[in-house]
Amino acid sequence: MANTSWCCPGSAVPTAAQQFAALQEIDFAEPNVLHYINDLPNDSLYTAFDGQSTELQRWYFNGIDTDSNLNAEAAWNITTGSSNIIIAVIDTGVAINHPDLAANIWTNPGGNDTNGDGYIGDIHGWDFYNSTNNPNPDLGDGVSGDGNVFHGTFVAGIAAAVSDNGVGVVGASWHSQIMP
Repeated sequence: MANTSWCCPGSAVPTAAQQFAALQEIDFAEPNVLHYINDLPNDSLYTAFDGQSTELQRWYFNGIDTDSNLNAEAAWNITTGSSNIIIAVIDTGVAINHPDLAANIWTNPGGNDTNGDGYIGDIHGWDFYNSTNNPNPDLGDGVSGDGNVFHGTFVAGIAAAVSDNGVGVVGASWHSQIMP
């Protein structure tokens, strides 16, 4: 590598790149610029409890004090997820019309068992407990095996709630599909 200290001492990077690009020996020169998302979501419950020990939304992503979890904010500097990823939530059911989940609920492109999986009408997932094509929580008596029919919806929200929409919570993946 040739000594290039003669070119641009003290010059700003864009100026140095232009000076290098003007040299006959150089075909192409431009600054190496790194871009970071470095943005926090605007969902109302994500920042509603900043600094309080009850900030559950931030706890399961980033931890509180010495507890560490997903470190989601650092991950969001790299990616906020992809709609090509499908996350199956096998739990107490998922409220598929929930305002913070509906847009990310998976839809089976076949629906009427055209995919040959044996589950007729599995448009948005399957309820294996009741053997039906309705993956919504069974609110009949208000009790599931653990006494909390909303656990599956909560888990789906952590995984992939619609995010940066000013509503509710943030999902670890802002854009992935949820298959109840």
